[in-house]
Amino acid sequence: MNAEVGRRIFVGSIVAGLPLLTRAGLLAQGAATGHQHAAGPVDPVLDHLVRQIANIYNSAKAGPRGEHFRALAALLRTLAVYDRAIAVDDQVRTKLQELVDQEGRSAVLYAEPDEEGRRQALLHYGLQPGPRTQQSPVVPSHEQREAALDALLAHGITPVFDHLAATADKVAMRIDARTNHSTSVAQDADWWQGFCQELWNQYQSAQTIASPFCVVAKFFPAVMPSCAALEAGAMILLLSWAYECGLRF
Repeated sequence: MNAEVGRRIFVGSIVAGLPLLTRAGLLAQGAATGHQHAAGPVDPVLDHLVRQIANIYNSAKAGPRGEHFRALAALLRTLAVYDRAIAVDDQVRTKLQELVDQEGRSAVLYAEPDEEGRRQALLHYGLQPGPRTQQSPVVPSHEQREAALDALLAHGITPVFDHLAATADKVAMRIDARTNHSTSVAQDADWWQGFCQELWNQYQSAQTIASPFCVVAKFFPAVMPSCAALEAGAMILLLSWAYECGLRF
């Protein structure tokens, strides 16, 4: 599908549905909308979706709830559909392969993360980091780096958003079970260990694939919103882990 035609068709079909999420009260525009826009043309749908994900994080800082993760799952699935409509996967695969060909596979696998650029991008979309997500950087193994790069080269980024959305749905159900004061859940150490391990594993996985994916954004700004969305989604998982598991294990 032509990317511009796909974008126009998708904008028309999605904008009517976005207020349904906004009415949940989780996704009101944040105070950081005054940040300077990033260089290059702004896709209004991507900009809106990423800001909404950032606002879920800002709301969840007071304590993650099941509705935060259900809203996150809906936004991530919407982002995946829209990215497919504008051929982001094709663009990511092409640009990433060009980087591998030009710089070598190891250079892409072990590229130094642009921490300041990451921070500025998240601030630009309204995400206001809190102390509970100030964790040591994830240090994946060589095999994990290779697998992440291979997945991006083969499939692009949208399957990652779909997978992260499925994880968010699972987390929502688990938080709801805990919130409903189920005695068996509240006291079951095995349940908590499985829940916390899944949260941590999914956070690590998202951060591992974000590394080569966000390298592309340095050279191809059109990918930056999707990079920021992936980072913000990972931070919401980490926030839940910090609240639910950080003091438990």
